[in-house]
Amino acid sequence: MSEPGGREPFWDVVRRRHPDVDVVLLPPAGTTPPPVQGDPVTAEEAHGVADRLDHDFAALWQMLLGTAPEGSPVRWISGLVPGTARPVRSQRSEHVPLDLVGTARSSLADLGWTTSEPPAGLSLLVAEREGRELQLTVHDDAARLEVRGTTVPIASRTLRALRAEERA
Repeated sequence: MSEPGGREPFWDVVRRRHPDVDVVLLPPAGTTPPPVQGDPVTAEEAHGVADRLDHDFAALWQMLLGTAPEGSPVRWISGLVPGTARPVRSQRSEHVPLDLVGTARSSLADLGWTTSEPPAGLSLLVAEREGRELQLTVHDDAARLEVRGTTVPIASRTLRALRAEERA
């Protein structure tokens, strides 16, 4: 996972104060994004990608929080490169142990995830593995887990259809 602005202190403070905001730094004007690799996925293939993320999310939730997650939809967000998107699933839980981030860090590292966290402030863990990204935030006895799946090339028509299914 790329760090906004590298590991500059300014962005560390922004991330601690606003963990719910994704910071995206755009390349300088005039640069072109890398081309999309591969053919766009079909709606059926996208459902398969979302199902795998849903399964991974449930396994991570069970491992980190010891319970089965509630049913919540997988949603699709646009990728950083035009013509791409990725599935995202998130959920909140109340009454979690305050040391959840520390135990999650070691558990995820054992599974091959690369983890990082800000040096101070809000209890936050960020992890990456094989194109998937995980963010665990613990605050006021509650936790929020978000897992973003791998980015796939997708036609805008297919992405619109997937988003319409989310709202239905």
